[in-house]
Amino acid sequence: MQTYKQTLYSLTEQTAYLSNKQTPSLKGLLKPFKGKGDFEVLEQQAQEAREGIAAMIQEINSLARKPPFSLLYASARLQNSQSGATHLRWVTKDLQGMGVQHWIDTMHHPSTPEHLLDELHTLEKLRITLNMQMSCMQFIMKQARECAAKIDAADEVLAQVRTSKI
Repeated sequence: MQTYKQTLYSLTEQTAYLSNKQTPSLKGLLKPFKGKGDFEVLEQQAQEAREGIAAMIQEINSLARKPPFSLLYASARLQNSQSGATHLRWVTKDLQGMGVQHWIDTMHHPSTPEHLLDELHTLEKLRITLNMQMSCMQFIMKQARECAAKIDAADEVLAQVRTSKI
């Protein structure tokens, strides 16, 4: 049986990302896009990566909701956006406050055990990284959708021009 410490640290390892579907590297962004289909493929790949990131965020949320983390002044909680993205936010026990300042307050709080400081630090680094990755995937999906629509519009203009010249 894994402890919270082993599970938390395993999420920082590259192997945690390998369970996420092998997604293309940035090389996939830095290529010529030949048509709408290329943008649709990019959007699908970003969505699959986003789902993998969301699964890791969910795992961290599950850990944060159990002792010893659930006993602290603040803990990491899920926040879902209208776009479908999931982020982790620091929230106080009474759910009245949200933000990184509550992580800082928890680190300084007299009731926070010394042996949890490294784990809280690891948790914050994971939260920052996964939130950034989630935001990047969300942005790529939005851009790919918008570019596919623009390519479609450009193709329609060309077709109209060709039709009118016949």
